[in-house]
Amino acid sequence: MASIKLGVTIDSNDVLPYVVKISETKTVSTAGDSNANATNMGQLTVSTTAIAINTEIDGGIDDRALVYIKNTGQTAAEKGVSADPNIIVDSEGSAILDLAPGEFALFSYSAGANSTLTVETASGTGYCDFFIAELN
Repeated sequence: MASIKLGVTIDSNDVLPYVVKISETKTVSTAGDSNANATNMGQLTVSTTAIAINTEIDGGIDDRALVYIKNTGQTAAEKGVSADPNIIVDSEGSAILDLAPGEFALFSYSAGANSTLTVETASGTGYCDFFIAELN
């Protein structure tokens, strides 16, 4: 069975009145169901029309999945003009995340059998990278 190793580190001396040092790692196994290690990844140009990001996973996400999404658009400072739009992530048509340019999210997702995640913008053209793997 395939696995994925995750890691996150948060380190700050000035956000709170005390030092924050969080470092976590975990190895997770991918699905062994009929979708057999179902994964999907890619890069998208996003508009106001919602795009399903788990279309390559047969029948949608069956149980739980590991999801990574990054808004790869540029900020106003990087472009020297207005920023690229935020990426809105929807679960079954309801917004669950709003990622500004440069922001990313890594989360466990579970919305029931055959669930669908989509990305869109409120206006304009945005850009994102994504990765989805069904978990056991």
